[in-house]
Amino acid sequence: MNDRKPATPASTGRRARVERATKETTIVVAVNLDGSGRAEVATGVPFLDHMLDQVARHGMLDLSVQAKGDLHIDAHHTVEDVGITLGQAVKQALGDKAGLTRYGHAYVPLDEALSRVVLDLSGRPGLEYHVPFTRPMIGAFDVDLTHEFFQGFVNHALVTLHVDNLRGQNAHHQAETVFKAFAKALRFVAPRCTTVVSSDPATIRNAARVVLPGQSAMPDCMRCLNASGLREVVLQACSDRPFLGICLGLQMLFENSEEGPTTGLGVFAGRVVRFREAAMVDSGGRRLKVPHMGWSPVRREQEHPLWHGIDDGTRFYFAHSYYPAPDDVGMTAATVAYPAAFTCAIARANIFAVQFHPEKSHRAGLQLLSNFVAWNGRV
Repeated sequence: MNDRKPATPASTGRRARVERATKETTIVVAVNLDGSGRAEVATGVPFLDHMLDQVARHGMLDLSVQAKGDLHIDAHHTVEDVGITLGQAVKQALGDKAGLTRYGHAYVPLDEALSRVVLDLSGRPGLEYHVPFTRPMIGAFDVDLTHEFFQGFVNHALVTLHVDNLRGQNAHHQAETVFKAFAKALRFVAPRCTTVVSSDPATIRNAARVVLPGQSAMPDCMRCLNASGLREVVLQACSDRPFLGICLGLQMLFENSEEGPTTGLGVFAGRVVRFREAAMVDSGGRRLKVPHMGWSPVRREQEHPLWHGIDDGTRFYFAHSYYPAPDDVGMTAATVAYPAAFTCAIARANIFAVQFHPEKSHRAGLQLLSNFVAWNGRV
C-alpha cells in the first residue's frame, strides 16, 4: 500500500515475527511452524479471524495476528495486508528451506464442498485461483477478498499456489475448505520434524520418533544390531515413542524368523515365515515368483491414523521373500494377497510397521510417511 514503513522482522528457528505499517493498516504477525495449532487472532474482520484460526489448527502451527485497519471504509486493505504480512513471516520462518519438501498438496472436504490446494516453494510468486463462490457475501465478508489474501501471501512468501474449489453450494463451506487445504499443503512442505539417518545411540535416544528400516537379510540385520549395541536402544524406542518399522524393520519385531533361522527382537509374539513354493500359484493356475516384488493392493483390517488420506486397496511396492505371522491376529492393520492373504502391516499402541516400502510407493507412500511425522503415537 502507500507510504509503507519497513517491515520489522525477527526470527529464530522456524519462528518469525513481522510488523507492517501503512497509511491504511498496522499488522503484526508471529508464526511458529513447529507449533501445536494455537491461534490468537484479532483483525477486526470476524470471518477472516475464523479462517486464520483454521489455518493454525489444521496446519499445526502457532499463529498470532493483530491488525488494525481502515474498516470504516471496507475490509480490503486489512485482508490484503494480513496476507502480505503472513507471507513475509512464513518466508522468514522457512529460512533456507533445507530439509523441506518443495511440493505439497491437500484435498479437504466439508459436507458438499471440496477444495484442492497445491503449493510449490518455487522462490517466485504465482497464483492460480479458481473459486466460483455461490454468493458474493459470507455474512459481512466480501468473498472477493479471499483472492486478495492469497495474492498478498504468494507475492511475499515467494511461492506458487494453485487454489481450486472443485465443488460446493455453500459459500462458507467453499471458503473454509480452501483455507483448510492451504493449511494442510503448507504442513506437507514444512513438516514438523528434522530427519536424521543415524546409528548413534544418543541421537536415537533423543529422537521424538524412530523409523527402523532394515536392509539385506534378517541374520545380517540382527547380527549388526546386536554387535553395534543398538538392540537396547531400539527396544527402548519401541516402548515409548512413535515407531515405524519398514520391511525387515517389521520382521525384526517378532520372536524369530525362518531366514537363517534368526532370533528377532521379540517385541511381539509370532514368527516370520518364507513363501512356500508349492503354494505360489494364483487362481488362474499361474506360478508366482519368489521374492514377491512389485505393486500389490493393500487391504485395511483396522483404521489407524497412518492410513489417513490413503484409500483402502491402494497399491504399495513390495520386495520380500518372508512375511510376518503374528500370534495375535488382532494386531494386523492390513493384509495383501500373494496369492493367499498375509499380514503386511501391524499396529499396536505406539508401533506401526509395514512389510511394503512406503519410500518407493509414490504418493501413497509419501502420505503414510507424512502421517507418521504428524502422529503422536496414540490410536
